[in-house]
Amino acid sequence: SGGGRRAAGVSGEYSAAARAVHERAVRLEESQGRRSATTAHVIGGALLGQERYAEAVEPILDGIALAPRFHGLRSNLGIAYRRIGALDEAERHLLKAIEIRPTDLNPYLTLIQVHLHGEEFDDAQAWLERAPFGLGARHERMRLALEGEVLYGRAVVALEAGDDAAARDAADEALRRFDRAVELGGAADRAEPIVCRAILDDDVGRVFAELAGQLRREPSNWARLETVISMMPADLSASESEALRAYLIALARHLAPAARNGYLTTEATDED
Repeated sequence: SGGGRRAAGVSGEYSAAARAVHERAVRLEESQGRRSATTAHVIGGALLGQERYAEAVEPILDGIALAPRFHGLRSNLGIAYRRIGALDEAERHLLKAIEIRPTDLNPYLTLIQVHLHGEEFDDAQAWLERAPFGLGARHERMRLALEGEVLYGRAVVALEAGDDAAARDAADEALRRFDRAVELGGAADRAEPIVCRAILDDDVGRVFAELAGQLRREPSNWARLETVISMMPADLSASESEALRAYLIALARHLAPAARNGYLTTEATDED
């Protein structure tokens, strides 16, 4: 869709802006002959903005060594560690960020995602209830969407375990949260509600196809990839094969954004 192309364009613009910020901060460090907590924070954040998560760890750790109570560095380190799958380290630094500044919502949001990745749904729900959401529709729809994500995670795990009744119950409750978030102005094009409806329709093949479709938007999301692998049927239907193929094309483009050959060029509009 055109929305997909616009989203890709916004992502590219953001990455380009982050790259420019990164380059300026590196030049500043070179001119000063040293790294400060502030330049470390800027460089780390700019690397996160370029999805260079593993590379972001070192400068952020340098910044923390210089300013151990700089909560923004701790919060960003939690993001970097979550993205590369180091969930225990992510949790440790996010808890420290919350201790330093308990009124900042951001580390709570990342910590909830850490527990979702670890399939620790009770912990995710507990932190969701403790998070300092503000008043107004924006924070309410954010809270509802996160509640939906917790229930969605429970539904997918129950389905993997063969507990179809529990999967349907959780999917139904998740849909209620997602629908309410949309009523409050939230995004109407989320993939999770589609998966929930497929679970309620007892269409496991469509569940796999929709999960694979989610990955096209975020091809480096290792936690979702694990779920797709666990749900993959032994024999793929044509639609399931197409969904997996589309994900692999998206992953190739993500790994080699400048490539201009084969499927990366000739099918550039297929996923949009």
